[in-house]
Order: sequence, then C-alpha cells, then structure tokens
Amino acid sequence: MAETPKIVNYFFVTGLPEKTIEKEPITRYTKPKLPITDIVVINRTQGEATPKGFECLELTPTNFPANLNHGSLVSPEMYICVKRGRDSPPVIDIGVYYQSSKKQLRPGVEMITSTPYGRSANVNNTVGEKIYITFCRAIELVDWDTLAVCDICIILPSKGEAVPHAFRQINKPLNLGMIGSDVYLCYRKSYIKNKCLTYDAGELLFRYPTTDDPNFPLPQQLPMFCLPQGAAIERWGANSRYPLPVYSTFVLTDQSGLKCYGAAVVFYKDFNSKYFTQKQREFFGDEKKNTSSVHTKHKQTNKQQSICLLSRWPFFDSFKKFLLYLYRISVSGPQGIPIERYISHFIDEIPFPSPERPYISIHLSTEEITIMLPDESPLTKSGASYSKFLLNLGPENCISILLYVLMEHKIVIHSLRPDLLTCVAETASTMIFPFQWQCPYVPLCPLQLSDVVDSPTPFIIGLDSSYFDSNNQPPDDITYVDLDAQSISLSKERSSDTLKLLPKKPLRRLRTSLEQLYDGLINDPSCPSTPSELDSHGGFNIRDALNQQNQRKMDAQIQECFLLFMADIMKGYSSYLRPVSNYSPGDVINISGLFDVQGFLKSHDKSYGKLLSQLIRTQYFCRFLEERSLGSCENVSLTFFDACLDKLKSDPNAALIEVEEMFLSERTAVISFLDNVQEIPNVSYSYNSFSDLDLKLFSMTLHNVKYQKTTKTIKNDSLFPFTASAATPSSLLPTTANTSPSLSSSSQFMTSSSTSTSSAARCLLWVTYSIWFTLLPAFIRTSTAKKLLLSIAHKSMVDFLKRGGRPLDEVLPYKIFFQLCGIYNEPRYANDVYNQMISCNIRLDVATYGYYNSVSGVV
Repeated sequence: MAETPKIVNYFFVTGLPEKTIEKEPITRYTKPKLPITDIVVINRTQGEATPKGFECLELTPTNFPANLNHGSLVSPEMYICVKRGRDSPPVIDIGVYYQSSKKQLRPGVEMITSTPYGRSANVNNTVGEKIYITFCRAIELVDWDTLAVCDICIILPSKGEAVPHAFRQINKPLNLGMIGSDVYLCYRKSYIKNKCLTYDAGELLFRYPTTDDPNFPLPQQLPMFCLPQGAAIERWGANSRYPLPVYSTFVLTDQSGLKCYGAAVVFYKDFNSKYFTQKQREFFGDEKKNTSSVHTKHKQTNKQQSICLLSRWPFFDSFKKFLLYLYRISVSGPQGIPIERYISHFIDEIPFPSPERPYISIHLSTEEITIMLPDESPLTKSGASYSKFLLNLGPENCISILLYVLMEHKIVIHSLRPDLLTCVAETASTMIFPFQWQCPYVPLCPLQLSDVVDSPTPFIIGLDSSYFDSNNQPPDDITYVDLDAQSISLSKERSSDTLKLLPKKPLRRLRTSLEQLYDGLINDPSCPSTPSELDSHGGFNIRDALNQQNQRKMDAQIQECFLLFMADIMKGYSSYLRPVSNYSPGDVINISGLFDVQGFLKSHDKSYGKLLSQLIRTQYFCRFLEERSLGSCENVSLTFFDACLDKLKSDPNAALIEVEEMFLSERTAVISFLDNVQEIPNVSYSYNSFSDLDLKLFSMTLHNVKYQKTTKTIKNDSLFPFTASAATPSSLLPTTANTSPSLSSSSQFMTSSSTSTSSAARCLLWVTYSIWFTLLPAFIRTSTAKKLLLSIAHKSMVDFLKRGGRPLDEVLPYKIFFQLCGIYNEPRYANDVYNQMISCNIRLDVATYGYYNSVSGVV
C-alpha cells in the first residue's frame, strides 16, 4: 500500500553556534565594497581635476577612455567621478535626463547641472540638446542590507562593448550627435554590508523530527543551501533597525533522481560578543578582550540564522507564509502557545490534499495558509513558475533561454532576489518537455559551491548576484541570465546560437502566444491575498484560493505554448523508432540503433534542419530515446506526449492541457488550530533563538495546552461551480489500467459504431477479445498448461489483427500479451505479433513499445 504523502517532512534550524566560533571566515566576503555616496562630472578639457575623496571612472570595460563625449571632435572631455563611504546616505538610483523632455524629476532626485568648478555638466556633444546625469540618495544613513549603487561604468556599444554582468544599462544614449561613439551609462546595485565576517554555512542546530524517515532521509550539506551566501556576523550601529527576513527556496536531487524541495527564511539575531576570539575582536576593533554585553557602546553585533522546511512537494508559497509566521511570533514577545506546537501541528497533523478534499485551508491566528492538491498531470512535477518566468524575463528572453537549454549551454541565472532563482531555473529545465535536462543542475547554488561555474560540462545553476562582488572576471564561456535587468549575456563560444536556428513558423506562433500572455500578466496582475479578506466560512481565505487557481491557469497556458513548440519539432518521431535487438542492461547504445536519424531529419522542412541536426547530438535526446525504447514501461509522461502529437495531428488548434478539469474544485477542508486551544493562565513562552526549541513541547499532550483537531468542509456552489477531478494519480495505476488517450479514442469509436448494425457487431466482437485478454493473466497464472494457453493467445491475437480488429482499449491487449511473452520467455510470439501490428499500421504507445523491447531485445 502506498504511503500517504506529507505536506512537510522536516523542520530544521541552521546557522552559527551560540558560542565561540573557531573556524576561519571566507576571506573574499569579509571586505565588502563601500557604497557610492556622491557623483560629480568633471571637464578634463578645461583642466578640472578629480575632487578630493573622489575616484574618476577613467576606462571602459575594454580599456577605452570613459569620456562621456567619446569620439567627438570638438566637444569637451567629460568624466564621471564617484565618492564612496559610510559617512552619508548612499546613492540608491542613477539616471539620465534629457532637458528637452521637460519631465518633472521625482522628489529626492538630484540633477548634476554643473561641475564642482562651476562649469556646465552637459554630457551631450551637440549644441541643441542638453543631457544631465541624475541620482537619488537614501533618505537616511543606513549600515546594513540596503540596496544601493556600488558600481558605475561607461560602455561603448559601437566599439563592441556589452553590458558587464549584473550591471543595468540606462537605455538613453549620452551622445546624440552625428559624430562620435555610442555612449551608455551602466550601474550595478548590491546590498550594503557594514563590518562583517562571513563563514561557511554553519551547522544544523535543530531538527524535527529527530529521526530520519526511512524513505526520505535528511540530505547532507543542508546548511549551505539554507544560508546560500554563508553565515555572517555583522557589526551595526546601536540604533540600527533589524532588516526584514529573506526568503529563498532550493531543490535537491538524490541518487535515484527524486527531488526534494526546501524553503528557508534567513534573519538576524543578537550575538554576544563575549564569545569573540582574539582575531574577531581585532577585526571588529573591540578594545576590551572580554565583553559581557551584547550591545557595546555605539554598536551591536548580530549573526544570521535560518529556519527551514523540507518536503517532497513544492508548496513554496505556503511554506513562505508558515515560516514568516513562525518568525513573527518569535520576535513578538511571550506567547501563550509554544512555537514547537505550531511546527508539529503543521508537519504531523495537517492532511495532504486529496481529490475529495483538494483545498486545505489552515487557520493560524492572523495567518491563513491554503494548500492546493498538486496537479494530476503527466507533466514532470517541479517547482516551476511559468508566470514568474515570463513576467521577469519577457517573451523574447524566454524564447532565447529555450534555445540555449536545447543547445545545452552553460547557463547561470542570477538575481538579488533569491526567491526567484529556483522557480525560474525549474522552469528553464522543464520547458523542453518531453526531454529532461541531463547535466548538472543547481537551481540555488550556495556561493561556497560557485566554483561549479568552471565545470567543462553544460549546466543550469542559480546564483545570487553578490557572486559578482568578488568575481570581477567570471568565465566568458557561460550564458548569463540577469533576472533583475531582464537581460541575457550570451557566451562568446556560442555566439552563433541565435533565434535564427529555430524554425520560423513554430517560432512565430510561440512568440505571438507569449506576447499575448505577457500583456495579460502586465495589465492584470494578481493581487496578493491579505489576512483581512476572509470568507465567513471559518476563516477560509477565498482570494488566496482563487489566486492559486488563476496562477495555475496562467502557468498551464504558458507551459502549453512551449509544449506546442516542442510537439511541432518532434512530430512524427515515433515512426522512426527502431526495434531493439541484442541488448543487455549496461550496454552502450548507439543512437542509430534506436532511431532512424536521417529519416527523421528528412521528414521535416529545411527550416527545421539547423535545430534538429544539433538537437539529436544532445545528451537529453539520447536519454529520451533510451527511455522511449528501453526505459520504464509505465512512463506516463512520454505516453502523454505521444497523445499530444496524435491530438495535434487531427486538430492543430487542440488544447493540450485541460486546466479546468485538472485544477478546479468545490470542496475545501478548513483546519482551525487556535479555536480548540485552551491556554492555562500565567504560562507563556519566550524565544531568544530557534536553536533552543524544546522537543517536549512538540508532543500532542502538553501540560498547559489542550488540543483537539477540527476539520470542516466548505461547499459553496456560487464560489466553486466546478466538478472535482476524481482521477487516480497516474503513478498509482496498475499495469492493466486504461490510459486517458486510449479511453478517449475507444469512446469515440464506440459512439461512431452505434450508427451501423455491422459496425456495432464488430464492436461487440472486439469488446469480447478485449475482455478475454484482460482476464488472460489470471487464467494463465492458475493453469498448469501455461505454454499452451500462451500459444492459443498468440493465435488469437494474430487472428484478431488479420480481421482488422480494434480492441476496446487500443493498447491494453497488446501490452498484456507482450508482458506474458516476457514472463514465459516467448520472444518469437512477441516478434510475430509486432510484425503483424506494423503491417496493420498500428502504432505502439510508450508502455507497449517498452514491453515489446524488453522481451524481444534483452538477452
């Protein structure tokens, strides 16, 4: 019996230990770059020097003079100078202002109209138009985790220069004259860090449950994924406010290929400086060797800690709400209910959604968390978010990434928003369905593992953009995807991989569809749910549920665009599969032994040639053919893809993903925790650290808490006027279960047969054959003349095919027959029936083809 899935399997805490930290810090992160606090423009032609305390931007990235009037013959040489420090508010934005636009500047924006020496700071080389640099400072002086401008550079695209990694280009040229180079201003932002020591990700400080699930042991090296930038100790001003917690997600894959999904919230907590080592005291400038107070004069010391959840299911939005809720109550003073009880309730007592109860609404005081039944879809399960992918990159970049993944580039996806990296990387790896990415894949790569970018093999990894703070010259054989700037920097080695490789007609269709969906996302964004918007049914958050529904609809529509593209380039592939012969497990398979490559290439228009000729050389294509011919006989994903191809063959505009049937339902279970908790007066719980949690308080029976689980079911036809899908998960289907494509085809055939007496008679005969073959395995198992019965089955099957037979289920009798041939070692019967099927133009589906190859080709 299959084990009931759990929403969450583990809760754990990671970070630095509470006492003395003896290990050495990561040196490259101990000296963060100072933020820019002031910007000026100087006129070198008039002999103006760099002001005291400033540094001049002398050169472009490829060592051209960074003259803002570069290439002009008579215009003055204008240069930008910047000042760095912590003594004034940092610059948080920079821009270019055209005076002719007559636009009003935003409040707080400063325009550089004159040099420090009183001359004009116009950076345009023409007489008519005046162009000025603008910038904006933070409102107040800050010393931690504020996003500020840390670098500025000038690029000359006409000289072949491109935007440096993690920089943003201001798309307003500084040179509008007929003569001169194209000059653009670029800048890079980073989080301000005061004095800090950054260590490897720390330790596993606490976990619940304390023992491993035999089917899902806790993975190793978890701390580094929960603290992907390392664990820092920082020194702030005494009156500094704590920064908001940072949410991130990650994906780990075990040796068997199963994924687990993690969610983490990183925050700061006090660290007692009395535990400093001598080196740490010297670094932070503490004069006293022993300090008994956390807050020394004019400063405070804090360290990073992380609380995390680990699951087999990517309920990332729900995990974020729960972790932030735990953090809020931990810093909100004494609590009548221990945090431990919330955690055990969420892990041990919340039921997993089911077809009968597809929505679980969890009511936790001021927070409502809705968990929806995962898709009963044959598409690969993942933490992908196609809507976030499209929204943060735009249609053209999304298509480019599709090409780069198909061409097996080395791809680094980077952003200052760590919660985006995993969902975008997951989307990039799944958008090539039915193929599966076969190379290294780390959606959120800890900075201490960032050396993976030097790998000689293709990869997809996600990195925080702070990686570029200490890596000024990253490898140039990588394609970098910047989510914050919505830009892609193509690998120099793969510069020929442009969209011209893609066939024109499918490309045009894909681009048009994505542009329409992108406009819908931009013009009608989903509003986030809020705790105040509650239905009267026991705290069920209607907007939360509807938002999840709408997001799934949009994700499905975007995913279908890519599925249609992949179906177009792979159409007819099954006709070129070759039966396997003389194969033993572990043998190296030549692709030509599985697939007629030349026949497949010739079957497509010439516009497909460039793409397909490279696609067939990839690792994922070879793996696809192996799975299709030799892999799992119950590969539902490949069966689904073949069904999509059949659908499109008869109707090019057919919908491939039935959104309403899959996602929408009318039944919701509301689980209220606090309504049934009775607190004993004068007993409260306070928390200095999550690493101090008490295992005794996780149990069901507490000395001061009486708990009774309540589950209510909501049925509101006006809210959810849809029928729940009661389909059994495809992974639980037995061998003899019918598949959706075959049932649909059989249903259409039976409907057409009802209009003719002769057709109805044939239909009845074929139903009889189908039932007989369905019962055959049990009959043979209980018989003593097994070989004789299999011989009779062989003759019956051949006779059935010669009569032009069409079974009730188009694949089930063949599947059963090939299985029996394998069990009783009769490959000759299997080969005979297979040849008869080919002569009758009957195509084998994925499972049936796998069973045939297993009995005819494996020795």
